[in-house]
Amino acid sequence: TGAAYILRKRAPDGSLIYVINLAKFDVEKYGSDMAFNFIYNTLVAYMINDDNQILGCTFVLNYVDCPLKLISGYPIRDSADFAHSANRCAGRYKKYILVGLPTAAAAILTAVKKVMTEKQRNRLELVKDYEELSQHIDKSALTEYLGGSESENEVIELFIKIVEENYEKVCQCNEFQLDMTKAAACRDLDDSIGSFRTLEID
Repeated sequence: TGAAYILRKRAPDGSLIYVINLAKFDVEKYGSDMAFNFIYNTLVAYMINDDNQILGCTFVLNYVDCPLKLISGYPIRDSADFAHSANRCAGRYKKYILVGLPTAAAAILTAVKKVMTEKQRNRLELVKDYEELSQHIDKSALTEYLGGSESENEVIELFIKIVEENYEKVCQCNEFQLDMTKAAACRDLDDSIGSFRTLEID
């Protein structure tokens, strides 16, 4: 349906670009648990590649033409679904770009950004429209739906192909999840084997 897919081209920092077109989600048919699981399971299909794990992922959340009913359809209490899915998909989430966020929500996030650290602020971008989005991601990488030049159908076809090719591995990954109770026990970065900080990777 074009509700969610990963672009063929990458962000300027080399990360994957995962686009979520909220206006194309049918909240009457898909609950938040299904939506979150779809996004993270398909992302796992790409993160199986070692290079993608290192380069990470940039999320583009597109609110343009998104009805208020859909925004309210995934209430705050559904954050538990998000947490459950995220707990099974460790990865480097480089940046979140929110496009066309409703005025009230944008005002709240703008205020919140002021108390964030510089690093956190750099990971959250609020843009008004597709033209402003193209200042962060080149139009040649964006689909026509997002004001770019890429065929959305071709992007979706490749997206489905990669997910299907890695389906069995994704199912295997679903049998595991992070044990966050052990994270606090590791105080010394030298003991964090594979830690991005240890590798001096942001």
